[in-house]
Amino acid sequence: MRLYHAVTNRPPWGPKEHLRRVDATLLECGSVPLPDLDVGAFALEEDGDHYTRKEYPCFAAQLAHAIRFTRHPLIVSDSTIDWHNYDANGDRTGWASDVLRRALSNQCVVDVVCGSGFVARAAQDEHFYTRVSKHLRTNRDITDVVILGGWNDEGRTQEACHAIPRLVSLVQRH
Repeated sequence: MRLYHAVTNRPPWGPKEHLRRVDATLLECGSVPLPDLDVGAFALEEDGDHYTRKEYPCFAAQLAHAIRFTRHPLIVSDSTIDWHNYDANGDRTGWASDVLRRALSNQCVVDVVCGSGFVARAAQDEHFYTRVSKHLRTNRDITDVVILGGWNDEGRTQEACHAIPRLVSLVQRH
């Protein structure tokens, strides 16, 4: 089993030093970047942080293409995916996760939490390690893990870079 990751230090959210360090740590630990996934290729909402609802299916299709070689990946992300899982009233619809699942012919697990990261949302037990660990213990169909995130760990770069080797090791042990 391998860990794959979206390169974080790209526009629209990079370049930034903390993202460079996150990407470098992922590489050093053996995570595989997804060069076919260009996180900056899609129009953003007015907030400048999230894909528009119109562009999100294009992003999901590009992500599906970038991980086409995996059989049944676990995709763990932050609001990159989770943002459009909610309607205008704030009710969870799961729309964005469903779009991604369909792009991968339902041969994946999607676990997304707005605001999460390698250490972001650790106090709520919603950071990447905890979520990946839970799925790997309970779902034997998972063949690989794909991480999209790290942007929410700004201001906690050292902690995030310390957490990454543990996450990579967890994935490699399975």
